[in-house]
Amino acid sequence: MKVFIIGPEGAGKTLFAIMLNHHMSQKNNSDFVFREGDYITKNYLGEKLKTLQKGEWPPSTKIGKLNDLNWSWEGSLGKIDFSLTDPPGQDIRSELTEQSSQHGIVEKITSADIVTVMVDIMGHQSDSDEKKIQNVWIIERALQINKQIEGEGKRQKVLFLVSKADLLPPPFGPADWQNSQKILDLVKEYMPEFKLESYKNQLLGSSCAVLAFSSVFHTENRIISGPTASEHLAKFPKKETTETPLESRGLEAVSGHILDVWKRQQNAECIKEIMKRIMIAGMILAGFVVIYILYYFVRSTF
Repeated sequence: MKVFIIGPEGAGKTLFAIMLNHHMSQKNNSDFVFREGDYITKNYLGEKLKTLQKGEWPPSTKIGKLNDLNWSWEGSLGKIDFSLTDPPGQDIRSELTEQSSQHGIVEKITSADIVTVMVDIMGHQSDSDEKKIQNVWIIERALQINKQIEGEGKRQKVLFLVSKADLLPPPFGPADWQNSQKILDLVKEYMPEFKLESYKNQLLGSSCAVLAFSSVFHTENRIISGPTASEHLAKFPKKETTETPLESRGLEAVSGHILDVWKRQQNAECIKEIMKRIMIAGMILAGFVVIYILYYFVRSTF
């Protein structure tokens, strides 16, 4: 099974990848083991996780830098392959209009069993008007491709994920992080550029899940100096200790949806295998019947 992660620059894709894998690794009852697909992924995600554990935010992905990360969750009954391709925003938009295939983004979307579309509605507020339109277009285009391939008969799950949910304004709280309607109401309010009415039925359908989450939930305010030596408060992750482990919120629901799709695929494959064996057994039985009839016919004739 394949999972592809897509979203605008700054939506929190890398942090999501780090903490989703950290969350899975910490589950004692999980049958899955996290495996990096290559050295680049191992080194990149490992270094970022260490930075978080020290109580610091990892540096943001530099604009213009390509991150092509691959990893898997491997279990006794199979594995789930994850891919995160994070080129510059201009390259994403070019590929989504199929003017370029340098990074294979459209192919990765169409071949995925699950597409996670990342949305940062709070960070969206501080973007320029041009950047807002560009970011929203990436989200909308990913949903359009999903609708297109579903129309061609392929089943694909979309996880529409709103990041940094701990920063969303009250009364919206953790109890609402799986409430699709409330989340979409916030998207409509804080991201008016997104044509919600055009995608609402799709997002509320059975092949989509709308969730909110916080990659790093335990944070603290620290006084930092700005570029003009002015001081202000900023949120930082709490340094990991035995008493305060690095923790996320909402990723249990996200991983639950991923594993649910995987289980359904495994069940479908199991049913296919059973039907295949039944057909083979039926053909063998039919062959014996034919042989018996021919044998009886030959004996009765001669």
